[in-house]
Amino acid sequence: MRTLKRDHRRYAKRQLTWFNADPEIVWKTPGQLEEMVRLVDRFIGAVNNGEN
Repeated sequence: MRTLKRDHRRYAKRQLTWFNADPEIVWKTPGQLEEMVRLVDRFIGAVNNGEN
């Protein structure tokens, strides 16, 4: 079980490192719910309109 926990922690750390290196990742907090909804709506609209 200790090995599983350790490996899970290491994997999560690698994911964070990768995400933090990507300038297109936009981090939001739960308090920014309205802004997140607007971003998702805009994204869905772009996908539905065939935009990249």
